Amino acid sequence: MKILRYYLLSIKKYKWWLIMMIISILIVNLVHLFFPIFLRQLTNLFVGSSEENYSKVIVVFKWFMVLWIIDYSFSRIFWFAVVKFQSLCMHDIANRCFKAIQKHSYRFFTNNFTGSLVKKVSRFTYAFEAIVDNIFFNFLKNILQISFIMVIFFIERPIFGFLFLIWTIIFLLGNYFFALWKLKFDKLSAKADSKVSATLADSFSNYATVKIFAGEKKEQQKFKTITDDWLKKTQYTWLLSYTKSCTNQKTLI
Repeated sequence: MKILRYYLLSIKKYKWWLIMMIISILIVNLVHLFFPIFLRQLTNLFVGSSEENYSKVIVVFKWFMVLWIIDYSFSRIFWFAVVKFQSLCMHDIANRCFKAIQKHSYRFFTNNFTGSLVKKVSRFTYAFEAIVDNIFFNFLKNILQISFIMVIFFIERPIFGFLFLIWTIIFLLGNYFFALWKLKFDKLSAKADSKVSATLADSFSNYATVKIFAGEKKEQQKFKTITDDWLKKTQYTWLLSYTKSCTNQKTLI
């Protein structure tokens, strides 16, 4: 929660770009619901060959083109807003991180590896991009599509709407508890990644000592042990993420 509150300070500064993103993605997903309807109408009209059907095809095709223009326009607006919002927020986060670190005492810098601090600031900054991408391109997109489909189900076939609602609740709860369970492995992987950076920084900053005492082999073995640990933990977290992604895709299909 502390991390989210820290990110929220940057989000508030550029909230209008965020609002533009939300409105754009809402319109785009709403328009996508009408494309299959107009395509079905076009297909049905093409089956007939009467003069009346021809005039209807023209009307439906015009509406289809209007929807396409709306979709194209707001998709471009959305991507422009994404670029502005993420880059401005990441710029703000990086600068606030730098100011916060600069306020620490001399002892703080002597007790922490430079490479480790650099990696933490970089990871913290780019984590914001990953969170926003996941929210808008995975979570929010699926939520909007599911919500629109559910409304249609409840209007056309209430029983299907009710069943779909139950499935949605199970699907969301399953993803939520899986994410909580996976979080501990993500933390272990992040710690292993920081340890790799810290070891590199320590070895490079003490290169004179390593050379004088011919400690290359020892340093190489130490680094290999640390990277082996990183490899094991990272592969496991990536496999969990891949399994979750595949399961979600098959479930949504």
